[in-house]
Amino acid sequence: MRYSNIFISTMKYITQKEAQLIDKELVEKYKFSVPQLIELAGLSVSHAIYECYKPSIFTNILVCVGAGNNGCDGLVSARNLSLMGYNVSIYCPKEGKSEIFSNLFAQAQFYNVRTISTESEFSSKLNEKSFELIVDALFGFSFKPPLRPPYDTIIHTLSSTSIPICSVDLPSGIFYNYI
Repeated sequence: MRYSNIFISTMKYITQKEAQLIDKELVEKYKFSVPQLIELAGLSVSHAIYECYKPSIFTNILVCVGAGNNGCDGLVSARNLSLMGYNVSIYCPKEGKSEIFSNLFAQAQFYNVRTISTESEFSSKLNEKSFELIVDALFGFSFKPPLRPPYDTIIHTLSSTSIPICSVDLPSGIFYNYI
């Protein structure tokens, strides 16, 4: 993605190990379940977007979701953004195999979140500027490089768009251990 050195040097973040320890503590010590954490993360993302990108201006949102828990966060945010009045579409290059992913995907569709099915449709919609905002929920803090197909092409396509991108966790394509 397009990030200047100034942006990266001033961005506050926690390390991959710190993020994993926080998740572990939330589950083991405070007895949160993974589905609870996903719902809270997705809700937080949708509220942050609502505060910064009002639906009167940023009507059409694309949420790019990966197959893991970060993608699940994206599905929850897509559902909530739809309920907040946005026109939401999701692009899911590879569906997750977990039951929670399947359930959240079905819920998003129930709440009128549209699905972009192919990489060519994804590229075409971006070229047509069909969206005012993109939510990047492809990879979370547990991702380890290298990027593999089709994600390498998707990240390249996202990095060349002028549409604003809001990322869950950290922008896909920037990795914790490489900042």
